[in-house]
Amino acid sequence: MVLLAVVGTILLIGLVLLAAWKMVITIHDRREFARFQSARMRARYHMASNPLYKQPITTHFAEMETFEKSFNGGLH
Repeated sequence: MVLLAVVGTILLIGLVLLAAWKMVITIHDRREFARFQSARMRARYHMASNPLYKQPITTHFAEMETFEKSFNGGLH
């Protein structure tokens, strides 16, 4: 009887600690998500654009004659 009471008490304490931990983590996550949402609403750029991305600029122009030559130097 004493053994069952000790095991039951240990299990009950474990379940209470797990429930308390889950509640603390849930509250923390909700606060972090609310902070993220408010920061997202205060963003100065549109969500469709990324302020860190810059459009690539290409200045390389391939000459058409290089594509017309074969590998041995003759023309097609």
